[in-house]
Amino acid sequence: MVLSIMAYGVFYGGGDKSYRPFHPPRIFRYIVMLLVTVFRSALQFLAVLFFKRYAPVVFTMKLDVKDDVELGIIANSITLTPGTMTVESNKDEKTVTVLTIASEEATRDHLEKVIRKRFEGTLKQYRKEDSS
Repeated sequence: MVLSIMAYGVFYGGGDKSYRPFHPPRIFRYIVMLLVTVFRSALQFLAVLFFKRYAPVVFTMKLDVKDDVELGIIANSITLTPGTMTVESNKDEKTVTVLTIASEEATRDHLEKVIRKRFEGTLKQYRKEDSS
């Protein structure tokens, strides 16, 4: 995954796939955000398993990504989070199919919102920084 993030910053620019300088601070920020997310999810997942109030949930969500590298970064980030796994990613439709073990109260909308905010939102923020 680290290689995917570094490759994105080095090899891809805007829509024209031109060269763009390497951004170590962005990679560091993303990795820190991912580690915090993994740690939080691990604690939540343990609580859900401990109290035996969980159900498997499978859903497909369309992402607002500009290229396949962003799709790969999000798919890998989902898989690294405890209790979740990317079952399939479709580069043509820009979708990911996610399998998660969630609490019985969790809704699909809530699960999608978490993915959009943490992973997709962070990458969108980096795109905005590039355009300004």
